[in-house]
Amino acid sequence: GLGTDIDINKAIHWFSQAEKLGNTNAAYQLGKIAFENNDIENAIKHFQYAAQGNISNAWFNLAKIHSNESYAHYDIAKAQLCYSNALNLYITDYKQNPNDYIAYRLGDMYLKGLGTDMNINQAIYWFSEAEKFENANAAYQLGYIYHSEKYGLQNNELASNYFRKALSAYLIRFNNNQTDSELALRIGTFYQYGLGIERDIEKALLWYKKAVELGNIKAQQKIEETNTQQQITVLNLASIAAHMGKIINTETIAAAKQKYTSDSKQLRDEKIQKIQLGHAVSDNPISYDC
Repeated sequence: GLGTDIDINKAIHWFSQAEKLGNTNAAYQLGKIAFENNDIENAIKHFQYAAQGNISNAWFNLAKIHSNESYAHYDIAKAQLCYSNALNLYITDYKQNPNDYIAYRLGDMYLKGLGTDMNINQAIYWFSEAEKFENANAAYQLGYIYHSEKYGLQNNELASNYFRKALSAYLIRFNNNQTDSELALRIGTFYQYGLGIERDIEKALLWYKKAVELGNIKAQQKIEETNTQQQITVLNLASIAAHMGKIINTETIAAAKQKYTSDSKQLRDEKIQKIQLGHAVSDNPISYDC
């Protein structure tokens, strides 16, 4: 829609003319259009042609197709080969044109082991490169890595710093585009789990409800999950309170036994029996019953 109305049919026409003349970037654009329309056969055809021109995204999208059974071209070995080609090209692309998009993708590929072995140090390196460009998703991923026990790198201070950076950027982004339901959903998770901030279930629910209003089905599941967590928390607190009451009563009985060891057996038994029934140790109207 540059200088004109958006017209996909005319775009396809001119990209097709360019592809016939050997333009692999045009082939990649045609592959994207076909992929978005779930025309997998044509998407593969155009991506394969684009891949001959060493277009990293073409290799990456071919890998996505071959790694997903629903596209009916599932071949994990072929997918890993395509991911590997994409990875190597992305590294070359980044050297020529450093930017957060490529750095983030490389971090994600090393984190998930796409086209390479999973390498958390490389993932951190590339996410850090992306975060230098103020990439909010990279900050989130770094927060997750340092928050999770999975990678053996737990650092609460680093995790909180990265999560706060991500949340601040997400809030600004949502303020500029208040129709992004996925973003509203993600913001809600920060409040639900207390990622870099104090946990606030009410705010989490507000963001989830906003996401639902924008048509996000997953957000409704998060609301149900959050409500369930709240109910479990209330029950747990009640259980803890009851349990603490038993502990206090038990300790009080033990203290009473110690205190009145010099009393006669009859008097001591009498006092302990009274305590067990909820009476005060002395004549003072103090109840030890929690």
